[in-house]
Amino acid sequence: YGNHLVITPQSPVVEIGTNFTATCLIINTAEVTADDLYWNLSVSSVIPEQYYTKINASALAVTVPITREESEWLFCHCKKRSPYVVLNKSIFTHGIWLTKGYRPVRAENLSCVAEQENDTISPILSCRWEVLGPQTKAVQTTYKLMVEVVLGNTYNVTTTHNRARVFLGTFPSHMELDVWVLAYNLLGTIESEHLRQDANDLVKTYPPSSVKVIAEQGFPTSLLVSWAHPIHKTIIKLTYQIRFCLHGSHTWSYLSVPHASTYDDKTSFRLQNLQPVKDYVIQVRCKCFRSNLCHWSNWSTNVTETTPEDRPTSKPDLWQISGSGKSEEVQLICKVMSHYVVNKTI
Repeated sequence: YGNHLVITPQSPVVEIGTNFTATCLIINTAEVTADDLYWNLSVSSVIPEQYYTKINASALAVTVPITREESEWLFCHCKKRSPYVVLNKSIFTHGIWLTKGYRPVRAENLSCVAEQENDTISPILSCRWEVLGPQTKAVQTTYKLMVEVVLGNTYNVTTTHNRARVFLGTFPSHMELDVWVLAYNLLGTIESEHLRQDANDLVKTYPPSSVKVIAEQGFPTSLLVSWAHPIHKTIIKLTYQIRFCLHGSHTWSYLSVPHASTYDDKTSFRLQNLQPVKDYVIQVRCKCFRSNLCHWSNWSTNVTETTPEDRPTSKPDLWQISGSGKSEEVQLICKVMSHYVVNKTI
């Protein structure tokens, strides 16, 4: 005869933290009515009648709170003990599998970077975002990274992680990009905020190359730092930052290199107000010129240099040594520039 009880909806995906309603329908028989039906979950005893709603003589609904994360069965049974029901018990029972999960949560703090590759920019855009909110194994969230070259092509890649890489063919220098993430699962879809900016603002170059530090005699409190651009200025224009510390110290001082013009090609800077005859460790890094959103490069390797000696700031110290008898010896010690003159005996 086929089943006499059918539950709707079939194979539902239910959201944890909400109430779920199902209806049990009696079909192809007048043997039982809605008053003969009852509900139970696979992990509990019979669901109390206070959660039932009688729709009509052949339909009984139940509303249950979804609190547990584990997916489970929801059954509709017949409690009538007539000979026909007892002999055909299997067709007077029906169950549905409740797949449980959470709605997807919007991806947050989206950031992207395209790194320098040899003397140009890589066509691969790497993006990361924060994954928020709980998930269940049964209802996992998938993320689709969307990258649109404004007035150009659109690219996408799908992942279950919080990062992805998109191949753009050729890096779209000086073109505007629109980047966002779609988070979706069986319970819905939600879109992140859009990251819309010039493609070059997403570039991370190599550190400045050929970093040199020069100590100049006559400048005891300064060092001249020079470097070379890591990438040609027609591809991306850069601004620079220097950090320095005394050798053995872990406290860095930072200086942004000022620009003499809007598109400066400056590749040197004089550190001042240093201490004479001290070893200084110096590094340089760079990023695109026009935006605070650009990625700083890594720091260059350490360069260590010693500041020159300073002139004496006072007369030399004098020690008088008294001798025996009629004679006296005086020993004069003084410091002249970078060497000592000692032992003048009078």
